[in-house]
Amino acid sequence: MSGGRSAWWVLDKDRTVMVTCGVDYIKDRTVLGKDRTVMDKDRTVMDKDRTVFRKHRAMLVKDRTVMVTGGVQYMKDRTILGKDRTVLDTDRTVMVTGGVQYMKDRTVLGKGRTVIGKDHHADHQTEWSTTHQAD
Repeated sequence: MSGGRSAWWVLDKDRTVMVTCGVDYIKDRTVLGKDRTVMDKDRTVMDKDRTVFRKHRAMLVKDRTVMVTGGVQYMKDRTILGKDRTVLDTDRTVMVTGGVQYMKDRTVLGKGRTVIGKDHHADHQTEWSTTHQAD
């Protein structure tokens, strides 16, 4: 066949076709083509309808509801879950940290879902020490 450069393929050790005619096949038989999809050494992954994306530690799942990038996770309601599992609102207001939930109006919910209020620092420390007396 002339133009053999365009019709080449590579078999993996288990004889899975990994690259053929410019289209990459990964082991789970997902087809990753050069135009619309990518499978690189840095583990960049994008499927052909662009619903799954992973690049530089970023991930967007099929329904586009959860995205992880730089250690920050965006939840279904577009709140942000930080590296320490702190939930941040879209305006980066802290929503949950250390077992205490901060509401959108910046009131604070404790572990018992008690509204503590905007001036939360003293009450927060009191609740935290009460909760952890056994430690």
